[in-house]
Amino acid sequence: MLTIWIIWNKRNQSLHNLSYRTPNALIREVGRIKEDITQGQSSIETEGLVAVIAWQIPPEDIYKLNVDAAFSSASKEASSGMVVRNYLGQVHHCAIKRIGNVKNALHVELEAILFGLEECRHNSFNSVIIKSDSLVVIKEIKLG
Repeated sequence: MLTIWIIWNKRNQSLHNLSYRTPNALIREVGRIKEDITQGQSSIETEGLVAVIAWQIPPEDIYKLNVDAAFSSASKEASSGMVVRNYLGQVHHCAIKRIGNVKNALHVELEAILFGLEECRHNSFNSVIIKSDSLVVIKEIKLG
């Protein structure tokens, strides 16, 4: 999961900031972060971004759906990704989707959750906990 997170993060940086990292640089960064984690650090820092490594376990009979999205206001294009894991942290399903003609970041965060729920329904994950990093979207969903 760490490698996937770094690749996703660097992909978003490349897409939105027009920066580029070589595959060897990514491999070195994954190795450095893995070593930091195995030495007991609870968070990692990469180029000013801090990611806390803390995945909360769902109950045994429920799956956890994690979604995220990236948006370019210049091109109005976005991408979303989702992963479904069980209480052991095992990945049962993951997918990505490119979305065109997006209005704003809030729109794509909502699309990401919808995409994740559709993938869960299609793959018979009927009982899920949804996790998103968009506090605004989560609050709106809770309000109904």
